[in-house]
Amino acid sequence: MDANDNWTVAQAEDDGKPILLRIRNPAPKFAKRLKFGQMITVAWPYESSGDHGMPDDDELASMTQLEELLVAAFEDEKQGFLSVVVTGNSNREWQFYAIDIESAGLVINESLADYDPFPIQISTEEDPDWDAYERFLEIAREG
Repeated sequence: MDANDNWTVAQAEDDGKPILLRIRNPAPKFAKRLKFGQMITVAWPYESSGDHGMPDDDELASMTQLEELLVAAFEDEKQGFLSVVVTGNSNREWQFYAIDIESAGLVINESLADYDPFPIQISTEEDPDWDAYERFLEIAREG
């Protein structure tokens, strides 16, 4: 991530458990809505110790490693960007916007090829207007 990136941190609640939101505001300069219309969600479900629903320190360290690998792979080549990270209720999600699904799959596979498999699930959807991102940006503006 660029040193000039701005992130807003907000809190929410899901099933009575805290949710932490990290929202990039604004998107990186290279990211244009018309070009980055595919949203890729990378989800990492985890077991939470206690009632707080947050990852333990070891799992958090692995999540940070994954995030750094994916952000570098997407953003260094300007193939995508990380928009939002949601953590809580035994799940962490990273939302990326990418140029196309096929290239995003290659970026993910190549960036993680030298590492033990991460326990992630990946889903994709078209979001040319960045509707999902806009909902989070609204939370950031209200915060």
